[in-house]
Amino acid sequence: MPSRLAVVAVAVAAAVAIAVAVVVVGPLACGVDGPQPRPPTADHTGVRPLPGGAGVPVDAVHHELVRIEQPFHPNDDYAIVIDAWVASGTLVDVRMGWVDTGAGDARSRFGKGVRRHVDVEHVQPEPRSWRISLVSGDVRRHLAITLDRDDRPAVWATIDAQGGAARCRVTAGRLVARRLLGVPVGLERLEVECADGTHGTVRAGDDPMPDGG
Repeated sequence: MPSRLAVVAVAVAAAVAIAVAVVVVGPLACGVDGPQPRPPTADHTGVRPLPGGAGVPVDAVHHELVRIEQPFHPNDDYAIVIDAWVASGTLVDVRMGWVDTGAGDARSRFGKGVRRHVDVEHVQPEPRSWRISLVSGDVRRHLAITLDRDDRPAVWATIDAQGGAARCRVTAGRLVARRLLGVPVGLERLEVECADGTHGTVRAGDDPMPDGG
């Protein structure tokens, strides 16, 4: 029979293995690349650190634009958020990532678990606008983020509504996943709610940029 010392050693080794799995493997499985505080704080270089390593001027104003329900993270405290930073009439940065409502709205980048199935592209075609594209296989959905005449940012999409195609200023959303044996493996559609109270599904391939911003 094994000695009491050997049994204790095995128990300690098992506990260490479980702790390592929770700390190291857990974030990868959930698709999270480390929490970031909200709001970002200025550092000594004169820029605000953002999730992903980018930076914006310290005088840039942060705006949370939209939260999107998501199926990819197993923790119900997690949602997808779109943030924007505005300075001197310019949309200096836009970021889509995680927000953890159970940890003071901490931000974090999408990890490998999400990027394996959905590619998120951020493009700035001009100083006052950005485009976010969600790409999953042959599924591609676009969102536009623009400044209005008063330098207020908003998210736009072209949607399939009851009356046909419509331009929508997005106030909320829900990602619906394509599943394999019940496991999310890609993006099926993006449902949104608009400022005028209508609902719809973001159309494939349509440019949502509003005329004139």
